[in-house]
Amino acid sequence: MRHLVRIWGNIGDAICAEPFVRELIARNPNDHVAIQSMAPTLYQTYPGVAEVYHLDEVVVRKRYDRYWFARPDWHSHISAYFEKYKEYRVSYQPPRLYLPRVDISEFSISWRRPVICIAAAPSNPIRAWPMERWVELVRRLNERYTTVQLGQGEPPIDGVTHCLVNRTTLIETAEILRRARLLVSIDSGISHLATAVGRRSIVLYGPVDPAIRAYAGYTIPVTAGKCTACWPTYRGLKQCPQGHHSCMDIEVDTVLDAILKEIRWIHDTGHSG
Repeated sequence: MRHLVRIWGNIGDAICAEPFVRELIARNPNDHVAIQSMAPTLYQTYPGVAEVYHLDEVVVRKRYDRYWFARPDWHSHISAYFEKYKEYRVSYQPPRLYLPRVDISEFSISWRRPVICIAAAPSNPIRAWPMERWVELVRRLNERYTTVQLGQGEPPIDGVTHCLVNRTTLIETAEILRRARLLVSIDSGISHLATAVGRRSIVLYGPVDPAIRAYAGYTIPVTAGKCTACWPTYRGLKQCPQGHHSCMDIEVDTVLDAILKEIRWIHDTGHSG
């Protein structure tokens, strides 16, 4: 049988759908599975996937015997991406990707001190943390760590040790995350990518409920504990409807405390992803 799995959304959505793809292949190991998403490179080396396409490509559905398409239920954990297909409903599990190891020496990252990756740009500005707080956080982290900023189309954070914005492919980003000690991020596709390669993340959540985004054992959520009145309808908003954006009023000290606590835990447990 030939299957076409179409994953709407961005890079994070492509990753969040992985548990379903894994289950589909496990139950049909001899079938032909094609994936269509915004990040086809993530599935090019995935065991059991025969074809990958970008969402912008025209794929003829009638070439396939079974078509799978779903959006996440905003009241369920995001790993339940294909929840409506009850016969293939999967229990909660973090995503994992089988990505090739690649050479990242061209970026000249200093690994003498522990590396903390930073991803500051959200897909929606309503989830943004103020840039001046990123600058202050990086300044304080640089006292003992190497900071590496990752992402696409975001302004560089002043003072970051290595700014790799717009310079890395998805596969290179995954490799850097693998080798880093920790990721600090807003709720974004990179935070999902970190989980998929076994890296733990401190994630700053604003209007989004961490209960449906965080991955147990991988995500350490940080919130302001304030207004989330626009959840879950914030997706169409570009600015806070209340005018105060208090959901992202997270103090630098709060984030730094979470990072230091996590670094101590990693050190004490020998956790390496």
